[in-house]
Amino acid sequence: GCSQWEAVLSLWDDLRQSTTKSSPSIISFNVALTACGQALRWCAALELLSAMVTQGCWPNAVTLGACVQLFELTGHYPWQHASVRQLLRAVAADTARYMLDLRPAPAATTG
Repeated sequence: GCSQWEAVLSLWDDLRQSTTKSSPSIISFNVALTACGQALRWCAALELLSAMVTQGCWPNAVTLGACVQLFELTGHYPWQHASVRQLLRAVAADTARYMLDLRPAPAATTG
């Protein structure tokens, strides 16, 4: 029988190859990356990361978590791969924006 991760990756391929004008979303990419993690397919995960960047879908903290977990499980740490470096930069920028949004507003001065 077909395992769940194989079914997810099969659906991913169908989505990617469809003739519709819509591109896969960050959620679609993250689900596919998680499936790669469950299947211990780190090469497929790197291909997905490259596709994300190519399609202008920027990785987020969920993407990073899925990749780090996969790399830990497989013992492969492809930190020099261009898509992994892009992932780390995107997550760092996203985190910085989030932290700036959490800053308290400046206190109003009275004259």
